[in-house]
Amino acid sequence: MEDFVSGYKESEAEVADLVSFVSRTKGDVSRILEAIIGSDDFDPPRYVEIIEQAFRDGKILGKFRKKFDETKTAILSLSDLEGEDLSSSSSCSGEKGAPQEVGTTDLVALIAARRKEREQKFEEFAQKWQAVSEAENNNNNNNNPASSSSLSSKKRKRRRPKKKAP
Repeated sequence: MEDFVSGYKESEAEVADLVSFVSRTKGDVSRILEAIIGSDDFDPPRYVEIIEQAFRDGKILGKFRKKFDETKTAILSLSDLEGEDLSSSSSCSGEKGAPQEVGTTDLVALIAARRKEREQKFEEFAQKWQAVSEAENNNNNNNNPASSSSLSSKKRKRRRPKKKAP
């Protein structure tokens, strides 16, 4: 798999996939990392360069340029956010993270807020289903005839003798 990804990156096939993705999404590149094979958090600056070259070469329609310009900052900021995380965790080893753009703090804060919101919604979802599961278990235990001998004796059916055929 790693051999394929290393051969795919910076290939004509990757460029074609990028051009196809931008055309298909009408310039919206906010989810490009999900769509391009072998993408990682450090690819967005490279993708932006490739896409901008494709606009200059006429491979992508100019009408998609506005949406591309609006959404490319989101993926670049996400790349910078990942770079911050890596630089803060590797500061003791002396490695540098990805360079940051000036003026992206609002976007970084927005991304972090959305991430927290998704985590909170997932927790609420998990708690809801846990409560439903517990309620079903309690309800099943209360309605289980084998759990109470008095109920099982009341619910026993009496067998009637079969009628003989004339």
